[in-house]
Formats: sequence, C-alpha cells, structure tokens
Amino acid sequence: MKKVSYGIVWVCIVLLICMAYYGSYEMGQRREQKRTADERMENETQEVNSDGKYEYVLKEEDGEVKVYESDGTTLYESTGIPVSTLPGKMQDEITDGKTVRDSSSLYSFLENYSS
Repeated sequence: MKKVSYGIVWVCIVLLICMAYYGSYEMGQRREQKRTADERMENETQEVNSDGKYEYVLKEEDGEVKVYESDGTTLYESTGIPVSTLPGKMQDEITDGKTVRDSSSLYSFLENYSS
C-alpha cells in the first residue's frame, strides 16, 4: 500500500514539474511574439511612402495619443490611448511626433496599443 501511495505522489510531482515547464515555455513564446510585433511596428512606422511623405503623425496631447494628418496640424483621430501606458521608447517617439507611413500601419499601431 505504501508503494502505491509513494508512486502516486511521485507521478503528481512529475506532472506538476511538467505543467510548470510548459507554462513558462508558453509565457516565453507570448513575450517573444509581442516583442516581434513591437519591432515590426517600429520598423513599419519609420518607412516613408513612395512619394517620400508620411501620411500621419502621432503626437501626445493632454496625456493622450492623437493622430494628425501629414501636415501635423489637422486632427485625424483622437485615440483615447494614454501615453503613459506605452513603452518608454514609444513614449519618447510620440512626444517628438512619430510619423506613420500609411493607414494600414496606423491601424496596426492602434490595434497593438489600444486596450
């Protein structure tokens, strides 16, 4: 009877170790996917259109990310995304006026950073 009890305990311990390993693996995969998406977004928004002009400019106003047309003065959209929720480097870029090359890059940014 003791051998069966020890066997069950041993199997439970092995299962717990396997579950912990799998959970940490999944968390690492999600973290890597998010980092890759952030890097891709960063690269996309740094490129210019074929005519050499940016289509949108992201700026910080009243602690919120606002989208302006390429002239930098005509408001296109108020996003409702607090600048404080963005990564530090992204906050700096938006404070300086982050340029976005086209509407697909803009909506990709909004999808990634809106809650």
